[in-house]
Amino acid sequence: MYSALYSDMARTNTLPIRLTDLELAKLKAEAERQDISMSEVIRAWINVLPEPDGKRR
Repeated sequence: MYSALYSDMARTNTLPIRLTDLELAKLKAEAERQDISMSEVIRAWINVLPEPDGKRR
């Protein structure tokens, strides 16, 4: 199931996420502080997440 979901995300290049109002405010503030888009902040965060096998990207 993971590989099918991962393949679908790779094709669409979208990842739906849910944020609380506080998380959204923090995300917006960080994006404004760095003068980048919120998508770039999220991508940077995703890149530091470990792979399912425990290795880093």
